[in-house]
Amino acid sequence: FPTVLSLVSGEGGNGIQGDHLVDGKGLGTLLTGAADPSREEQFLMHYPHGPHRSNYFTVWRDGDWKVVYHAFPSIPAQGGGIQHSGGNYELFNLKSDPFESNNLADTEKEVLQRMMEGMISQLEAEDAVYPVDLSGKIHPPVLP
Repeated sequence: FPTVLSLVSGEGGNGIQGDHLVDGKGLGTLLTGAADPSREEQFLMHYPHGPHRSNYFTVWRDGDWKVVYHAFPSIPAQGGGIQHSGGNYELFNLKSDPFESNNLADTEKEVLQRMMEGMISQLEAEDAVYPVDLSGKIHPPVLP
């Protein structure tokens, strides 16, 4: 959203968003292909609702590591596909596995724990909304 606003206004989007909460950071420098040393190495993507082609997941990237947390891994997404048959956690080292083909959640327990702690901390800092099951129970991410 901030990137689009800056492209539209040419001034970082100030004033255009009105009362809308801006919950992202501009990618303008990165889109030019230049490095942006002001950008953090962490990235959070949170999708607490469904049905959709990808339901109820959160992604946290910190440096070379990426964790994906599936709140309801066995609930089919739109189209009937299962989110993740291996449980709630996927963990990847993007430096050695850029195509995310080797889930390390079962072998890198300490990294998984640290990554999930970082994810949960960031979600709390953002006052994230969490998935709700059919009984009305809220499901924040759970540490392994």
